[in-house]
Amino acid sequence: NTGLLADDVAQKLQQCINLYDNIFIPNGSYYVGTTINIPSEKTIIGENVAKTIIKGGMTSGFIFQSVDKSYDITIENMTMYADNNKLCSGIYLQASSNTGLQHYDVTHRLSNINMNWLDIGIKIDSCVRGTWLNNIKVYKSKTGFNLLGTDNFVNDCVSGEIENEGYIIGANNMISNSKAFCCGSANGTSAMKLVGGCNGLS
Repeated sequence: NTGLLADDVAQKLQQCINLYDNIFIPNGSYYVGTTINIPSEKTIIGENVAKTIIKGGMTSGFIFQSVDKSYDITIENMTMYADNNKLCSGIYLQASSNTGLQHYDVTHRLSNINMNWLDIGIKIDSCVRGTWLNNIKVYKSKTGFNLLGTDNFVNDCVSGEIENEGYIIGANNMISNSKAFCCGSANGTSAMKLVGGCNGLS
C-alpha cells in the first residue's frame, strides 16, 4: 500500500473490523480518510510499531474511535499520524454515560503505539474505566493524552513537544514510569493538568 489518498483503506479496514474479531495489519503505510469505528471485543495489531503506519487524512475527528459504551478493545504495534499536520486525532475511547454499560470496567488495552503531528493523541471519556495504556509515545501534537476517565493505568508513556498539555488526567488514575517534556509551548499551559483528585503518580 502506498499510503496515498488514492489508496484510502478506510472502507476495507472497517469491513474487516465488522466481520472479524482479530485484525492483523502487515507492515506498510496506510491512508485512512474517514474515522474507523471499533465495536466491543476487537483486537487490532500491527506487525511492527515502526513499520505499520496509519496516516489519518481527515480534517477533524479521530483515526480510530470506539463505538459508544464498547468494551474490551485492543490496539497495538503501530505508528499513527495526521497526514494534514495536526487536523485529525489518534484514538478516542468513548462512553457518553454509565447507563447501558455492559461492563463497568471496559478493559481496553492500548500498547506500543507511536503518534505524531495530531490534534489529540489519545482521548478517554469520563465514563471509561479500567483502560491500560502502555508504551505509548505522542510527539509534536497539540494535546498528548486527554484522559478524563477513572481507574485507568498509564505506564511507560511519553508526551513530548506538545503545544498544549502533555497529559490531562481525571480522577483515580495511576500513572507510572511516564514523562512529559517541552509541553505547553503554545499558550503557557502545563505538562500535566489534573482535573480530578486521588491520582497516583510514580
